[in-house]
Amino acid sequence: MRILLDKNAVRRWFESILNTNTGTPPTEEQESVLTTLAAFRSQGAEIYITLETYNILTHIIRNPPITRAIIANVEVLFPSEPFRKWLKLLTGTTTLTREDAKILAYGSFGTNISRTILGANRVLTLDKGLEAEFHRNKSGLKERLRVLTRGLPPPYDEAELPETVLIEAE
Repeated sequence: MRILLDKNAVRRWFESILNTNTGTPPTEEQESVLTTLAAFRSQGAEIYITLETYNILTHIIRNPPITRAIIANVEVLFPSEPFRKWLKLLTGTTTLTREDAKILAYGSFGTNISRTILGANRVLTLDKGLEAEFHRNKSGLKERLRVLTRGLPPPYDEAELPETVLIEAE
């Protein structure tokens, strides 16, 4: 199982490590992210982040120890060839923000550096708007993806829509 974290989930994970290092207890939201990640890890899930999130961690955030801790526990997804076309369809047919559409596009058409995988099974998010819009449009998105993949070469013809998992504070 492949799990893709949106940038807010990664942010809360980063903050929880920072809090632990400073002796501050994690917030409920941070704790929920950690608990959810631990549950998926215990099931053997592989955890992924987007290329953009990786770039934020490595180029913008100036805390190398925490960045290294996170990067050591994830893999990076890169856009594949049909990624941009799917992103354009997502933004043109829904009210998803570009950022939300992009995370779903990675979920369907993201690949690793060696191009041995395609997409993620689930997207973990803290964004209630993304979750609601995804479920409101899910059947239409599945159909649009089916039409798009029909004309694509392997392995892109097997791309699927990821499920979204809303991480909620307890």
